[in-house]
Amino acid sequence: MNIAGPALEAAKYYIEHEELRKMFAKLIAASMNKGHIEVAHPSFVEVIKQLSPLDARTLHFLSNNRNSIGCGSIVLNVLDGQGGHVPIVHNFFPLPGLNKDNYLSYSASIDNLVRLGLIYIDINRSFNNNLFYRSLEEHQLVRDLRVMYSSQPSGAATRVEVRKSAWEITQFGQNFCSCCL
Repeated sequence: MNIAGPALEAAKYYIEHEELRKMFAKLIAASMNKGHIEVAHPSFVEVIKQLSPLDARTLHFLSNNRNSIGCGSIVLNVLDGQGGHVPIVHNFFPLPGLNKDNYLSYSASIDNLVRLGLIYIDINRSFNNNLFYRSLEEHQLVRDLRVMYSSQPSGAATRVEVRKSAWEITQFGQNFCSCCL
């Protein structure tokens, strides 16, 4: 009851958001399932309350693709011999619907998933399998930024690149996904 009660109470405020409504329903069912008792946590109610519908879709995508995609940052390298770079997009994933008009919303969504402890990103590591990064390099956002920055007048030559990172769903996040997605 320490999960189902608060989840039922909170769910009534999320009736217009299908993604979140489904998460509450699955959490309520998981809290009553003996197979999920060990992984269901009372804090999951608060986690769902702190998700936007975009956050929920993003987490669902990451959960479904966690063993097949990498992440990274899109940076603008200034080719001036000093090796300087300017970050354009932090924590970049090949998310469906991501484009040059909404990448800030998607970036904030990833930041929120990290803040909630559902995913972890290590910018100092990358996966050995370079196929994980192909979808990043070929993503429309990267292509659009390359075109945009190649046509900009500047005093120094520049190049848009993807800096590889590694990521994982935390144990807390795995438990959350098993109960709520």
